[in-house]
Amino acid sequence: MTAKKLKQIPVVRDEDGYFHHPDIRHFWDVTMGGAEHCTKEQWQAFEAEAGVKTQIVYLETEAENHPACVEYFQRGGGVSLWDPAPPPGWWLVEISDTEDGPFAVWATHDDKVVA
Repeated sequence: MTAKKLKQIPVVRDEDGYFHHPDIRHFWDVTMGGAEHCTKEQWQAFEAEAGVKTQIVYLETEAENHPACVEYFQRGGGVSLWDPAPPPGWWLVEISDTEDGPFAVWATHDDKVVA
């Protein structure tokens, strides 16, 4: 990824409800060589290069009877029923899944972060 700010783009989720911003996909596929995890320092370097701060939220934090939880955890489906709302000034850059379960990542540009 070039040294530019990560840009907000339209979110187009796949049929299972997942979404990856192209620059996030590049980070995982190219920078991290296809790894599924990175160190805190590697992620902080990505944030600095992209000019953003990020926040993560997990599907498992929703109510047990939330339609997306029922679909994913009880029926083994995707996360298309999950529509996590980012805080004001933040935007969605990823909805993905790991062995820890589905998660969403929001980003904001550094100048929008409220301390």
